[in-house]
Amino acid sequence: AYKSQTRIYSRTSGDLTLKMTTVSSEGKETTTQATYKLNGQDYPSMGNPDFDSLSGMQIDPNTVEFTLKRAGKPVGKIRRTVSENGKTLTINFLLTNANGVQTSALTVFDKQ
Repeated sequence: AYKSQTRIYSRTSGDLTLKMTTVSSEGKETTTQATYKLNGQDYPSMGNPDFDSLSGMQIDPNTVEFTLKRAGKPVGKIRRTVSENGKTLTINFLLTNANGVQTSALTVFDKQ
């Protein structure tokens, strides 16, 4: 569980970049950043101890699925869906963290 999470997405000539700042329930702040394409290839992710790369595929115009990896091995899945009006982001994930504990969550974000 975490106290807060801010996600900033940007696009530059076909590349997508995510900068995500999370504050844990204990108050520890972590910043994760990745630049990737939605082509199924692995791209490095920095700042999160639970995974070090990700690959994503566009499922439909509003939905993307990601595979998260650590040391080349799959450790999680994320399904990210943006609402039709573009104001709500829903993220459903299942992940085995760096401590070997399986976690899952359904998180809903409102665009600010």
